[in-house]
Amino acid sequence: MKWAIKYGEWINWDKDKLIPNGIEMEEEHNKQGAKLAEKVKKELREKYRIIFSPSTMARGYANKQY
Repeated sequence: MKWAIKYGEWINWDKDKLIPNGIEMEEEHNKQGAKLAEKVKKELREKYRIIFSPSTMARGYANKQY
């Protein structure tokens, strides 16, 4: 649950801008998410199809798509 709560910490929501090191923060968040997805797969013994979709929001903000 702690991982999910940290989603979007790389955005300054008041200014609607990417914070310094925001892309790196998002990349780390995605690494942690991928690890969690693998852990879930193992715990469920692959009875279910688990797919992790990494965030791309920081790059969108960096390219001003948001």
